[in-house]
Amino acid sequence: MKLHTASRDGASLADALAVCDGIGFLATPWEHHVVRVRGGRAFGVDGPVDLAAVYEGRVFNSVVEVRWLDPGDGGRASVLTDDVASLPAGWDSADVETIDRVPGSYLVWGRAAGVRDGWTALTAARIGTLHVPVEIPEGGRALIRTCEYVGRETKHGNAHVIDERLIAIEAAEGDT
Repeated sequence: MKLHTASRDGASLADALAVCDGIGFLATPWEHHVVRVRGGRAFGVDGPVDLAAVYEGRVFNSVVEVRWLDPGDGGRASVLTDDVASLPAGWDSADVETIDRVPGSYLVWGRAAGVRDGWTALTAARIGTLHVPVEIPEGGRALIRTCEYVGRETKHGNAHVIDERLIAIEAAEGDT
């Protein structure tokens, strides 16, 4: 099994957003945006998101995750996928040997308090409201699905998590 990766130094946020459509997390010094990325553009619950102050982002779907960071001296983007055909052309690529893939999930704070245009408002007293681009039944919870890639350390043979890829946001099943 292999985890396929690609990276590009000097990549702009636009370069990273052009790699895949999906759900994204974008950070500015002032706020965190949950977005839907389509055709290289990011949209929040209220429409297009201003990307000027974004310094970090992750965009993902069931096939690929793109990460982008601008530490102040130019951006760097990386791509993780199981599907080598999903790697962007012209980027530096590498394959990482893995021994296992482990599915996982994170429970997102809040309970669904309504859906508007495909976006669910998750609310909790501690954090306020977070809109996510997935429909979740009233009172339900959201999960972020993940996949951990496990490798074997060559010197002693110990297993370790090489990386984790975000896959989806979806409704949690049962009473969580």
